[in-house]
Amino acid sequence: MSAASSDITLDTFPVSRVNNNAALQNGAKLYFNYCLGCHGISQVRYSRLKDLGLTETQIKENFFQNSSLANSAATIVSR
Repeated sequence: MSAASSDITLDTFPVSRVNNNAALQNGAKLYFNYCLGCHGISQVRYSRLKDLGLTETQIKENFFQNSSLANSAATIVSR
């Protein structure tokens, strides 16, 4: 048996979405709404959301309630 097989077709990564700010912003919104509670991203700063074309006001209004978190890491909130 060969370790590599051509019988399996893998999905391709949608490269066009890498530079699609609307898709990236939607992904960030979905992540913060549904995933961040259990899956932290401690190496990412909230301020890096500006890289997705979001303004500081949009980030503060849509991604966290406490504006002092703007320069902090996106970590899991303790329960």
